[in-house]
Amino acid sequence: MKKKNNLKLGITLMLLTTFTFAVQDSFSQILASDYNVILIVSLRYFFLAFCILIVCLINPAKFKEALKTEFLFIQILRGLILALEICVMVYSFTKIGLAKSHAFFSCYPLIVCVLSIPFLNEKIGLFRSICVAFGFLGTIIILRPGTSDFSLEYLIPLLSALLFALYSILTRYVSYKDNTETSLFWVGVVGTLFMSGIIPFFWEPILTVDLFWILILCLIAILGHFFLIKTLETCEASKVQPFAYFQVVFASFFGVSLFSE
Repeated sequence: MKKKNNLKLGITLMLLTTFTFAVQDSFSQILASDYNVILIVSLRYFFLAFCILIVCLINPAKFKEALKTEFLFIQILRGLILALEICVMVYSFTKIGLAKSHAFFSCYPLIVCVLSIPFLNEKIGLFRSICVAFGFLGTIIILRPGTSDFSLEYLIPLLSALLFALYSILTRYVSYKDNTETSLFWVGVVGTLFMSGIIPFFWEPILTVDLFWILILCLIAILGHFFLIKTLETCEASKVQPFAYFQVVFASFFGVSLFSE
């Protein structure tokens, strides 16, 4: 399976993706300080499902087109992995903060580079192989295993990084035949069904004033995943991953300026 690669456009889209996700995570941390993680994530998915429903009612032909996929099982798996990843990452914000969570989460591009070899048949070359090796060394330095600075809570964002790397690889894989709308549709539907099954156990009243901020969060979340899917449609996953590190910069800025981390 061959796909065109536009590196300049891919880099631009990745930078937009990282900034959007950093803003999204800031809103998530603010809301997660008052409400449980499952509630926040579920509302995001319910809003996405609502948007999909509106589009389907306005343009049924668009719905039929988005419904068609060459990779049904993989699309379902993508949706489940992403829903779980979001829950894990937002929970991480509540435990160790935004900046530190992203410091550990930043290893996900390294995992993507490694997984792109067996799953996507991509070649990363000697230079990028060395960079990946140093990247993992950096992750170990941040973790400091075996020292008093190490905490088991640091494994939470690492789990999120692994899940998001898997999601990114699968997104690139399905983009060979499925378009952006199809991938976004299946992420929304599968994630909504998954969260609907567990939200009854975590529901709590929401203040009216917070509904506005939840709406903003939902819009930003949809935009971020749209940018990510477009990025992985446009360029090889291994080539744009180095620019995913800008999310650490953006998240750290918001962590320091908004949360005094």
